[in-house]
Amino acid sequence: VLFDAIRTGNNDIKVFAKVRGDSQPGSFDNMGYIEIPAISYPASETNTQYRAFDFELKNIIEFQEFSIKVVMIGNDQSNVPKIKNFRSMALAI
Repeated sequence: VLFDAIRTGNNDIKVFAKVRGDSQPGSFDNMGYIEIPAISYPASETNTQYRAFDFELKNIIEFQEFSIKVVMIGNDQSNVPKIKNFRSMALAI
């Protein structure tokens, strides 16, 4: 998962995924999300500086469906994380 974001010291951005394998029974909607580790997690120096973020989940099984969830956390409603240029790639190799 790649995106550009504004994240100051008071904010946090977490990315989660759920992946349904070819042979997994059950409903995709009832599956839980797992947190994806960050490869690049910079902080912005100003409230207008976008920085490049990279999250990667390794050893993915062959799949039929996947979903990504981005959670932006902050303790100040007037200073929230912002995201643009969101890209998600899913490869089972």
